Amino acid sequence: AAALLARPTRSVLAEVGGPTGLVDAVAAGVVRSAGEVIEFDHPLLAAVCREEADPETIRAMHATLSSVVTDTVQRARHRALSASGVDERMAREIDEAAAEAADHAAIATAAELARYALELTPETAVEDRARRAVSAAGWFGQVGEEAAARDVLRPLVAALPPGPYRARCLTTLAEAVGQDIGTSVALLHEASTQPGLQPSDEIEILLGIGSTYVNQCDLSAARTILATARAKAHAGRDSSVASRAAMLEAHADFFAGVPSTESEAWALAQAGPWGAPPVYNHPELLLAWEATYTREDQAAAILLFDKLASRARDFNDLMSEGALALHRAEAEIRRGRLDVADTLAEDGYRTIADGVHDQFP
Repeated sequence: AAALLARPTRSVLAEVGGPTGLVDAVAAGVVRSAGEVIEFDHPLLAAVCREEADPETIRAMHATLSSVVTDTVQRARHRALSASGVDERMAREIDEAAAEAADHAAIATAAELARYALELTPETAVEDRARRAVSAAGWFGQVGEEAAARDVLRPLVAALPPGPYRARCLTTLAEAVGQDIGTSVALLHEASTQPGLQPSDEIEILLGIGSTYVNQCDLSAARTILATARAKAHAGRDSSVASRAAMLEAHADFFAGVPSTESEAWALAQAGPWGAPPVYNHPELLLAWEATYTREDQAAAILLFDKLASRARDFNDLMSEGALALHRAEAEIRRGRLDVADTLAEDGYRTIADGVHDQFP
């Protein structure tokens, strides 16, 4: 039980196995007590417990723990790990727990739970499968687990019939392929050909294509496509998506040399609303770029990059945090602090490099 709990406590372990087992384990030096919290003397001891137990024993213990722990998210995790086969009711419960975890910035836990919910979802529940796959992949992406994001999406892309749900999986998969721009563009164009697309699907595809054009430095095409996405989002009264489109369009304006005072997109991006990750889409990033590239005020730029990096950490948004480390490293180079820049570049590389997102070298 202790080896399977995220945070073993004296009260939970006593409820599972009574007080004597815990006393014996402490006496043997396997675990130690830090008040209510119980810790293994070495993590390998917990790993051995899990490795030596057979799958049925592990599932049974997860089932027991799901009836003992009081935390909603942890209870859902144990329920998921005790399950076999599909169970839509349990999938729905675990899906709700994933959303709760994300609301509390426990992004890695949210991703794990969403993947469990997907595994428990019947194949006939096409909409739920697509939605849960997209959620899991998005959260995996936030914590830098792009390989896991791709692994979640690819089976759905292969299995789902043509239509809007497949388009959403294709669009999200295009984000997860990182710097493989050719594959990303191909996936987005395939998504655009799916039948029955909703306006929101079309906007997301346009945003994806516009972003790839920015990465390819085709700024004129990017500005046109992103302006179209912004107009569609505004017409649909989706202020959050309209703000995101405006921010991406403002990125393209900036690198095309359009002054911020002349960029309609920049004015709209500042208006928000903002709050949810990725933090890299926050309008203060443009203020930081303006400080470092246009005004050559590296100190002001670094303060803004640090503020955004702190915000990314609060959301467990590792991809944004890693990218911001790169930008701050560039600013440090510009003011001659190469040792600080080297540390930041190394930190950024360790944060997000995964064989796909390897721009840091």
